[in-house]
Amino acid sequence: YFEGSDQHRGWFQSSLLSGMILFDHTPTRAIVTHGFVVDEHKRKMSKSVGNVVAPTDVMTKFSRDVMRLWVASADFEDDLVISDTLLNSVAEMYRKIRNTCRFLVANLYDFDITKDAVEVESMLALDQYALAKLHEINTQVRTAYDQYHFAAVVHTINAYCTNDLSAVYLDILKDRLYVEKPKSLERRSAQTALYHILDVLTHLLAPVLSFLAEEVSDFYQRP
Repeated sequence: YFEGSDQHRGWFQSSLLSGMILFDHTPTRAIVTHGFVVDEHKRKMSKSVGNVVAPTDVMTKFSRDVMRLWVASADFEDDLVISDTLLNSVAEMYRKIRNTCRFLVANLYDFDITKDAVEVESMLALDQYALAKLHEINTQVRTAYDQYHFAAVVHTINAYCTNDLSAVYLDILKDRLYVEKPKSLERRSAQTALYHILDVLTHLLAPVLSFLAEEVSDFYQRP
């Protein structure tokens, strides 16, 4: 069941009691409770107050993915605050993730994973480290999905793109990608790591940023 917090003594309780009486077991495998959308002053949305934010307005000003990202980034077990300031912050987070994916895609234009991939044992140490970090992030995010901790999913991916990739690994990699011979071990090793990072990142993003994930997959996945 996925219901608002007002159903603790309503639908949750009535269905639980009915299920136990009729079938001697609960009618659910899991119960997830969410709060309500409020404005930046934590007042409930009301037409009379004039603080209602229509989802269509958010999607028109930003995008559908930014709307989805805002929902996923909030702690839904509490009331969800929405405001222009918060949406602008989420939009900036979206741009960071999108730009990271764009960098990865741009540096795979001459790379075919079926022909050009380098075995992990032969990759440069830095690239092996990048794959080890990717495995760690993949495990963390998938565990967060399983536990319905969507805010943790978003913030883990954002921190990974900002801190681990853009600020460190991708910054170090630029010289190797731009200067080394196209088919050299140094460049192919880097591209192998980039492909796996992009592939895992696309799958992790798909449940939240579904439109971005589909767009990215069209560029790097070959039939």
